[in-house]
Amino acid sequence: MSQIQVAVSSIIDAPVETDMLSGAVTTFTVAPGGERRSQVTITTTVERQPGLKGLLEGLMTPPILRRIYREELEKLNQYAQLKETGIVKDVP
Repeated sequence: MSQIQVAVSSIIDAPVETDMLSGAVTTFTVAPGGERRSQVTITTTVERQPGLKGLLEGLMTPPILRRIYREELEKLNQYAQLKETGIVKDVP
């Protein structure tokens, strides 16, 4: 099992996660999307390695991140629906 080290900070209302090993920076932005809706944007920036390694990263990373982001957004959606029904309460 590999370990992941991240640093989490907040710039205004957008939490930022930095992978301490790769330097990848992920920003989570939430904006109003209409009545009882929000627009969630997850953005990751990472510097590609030079050469063949960088080429492979550029080809493989986007599909992997899209799958991870879809799963995260679905979890957020499920949480929001449970919160709306009152099943989930805010944590103090």
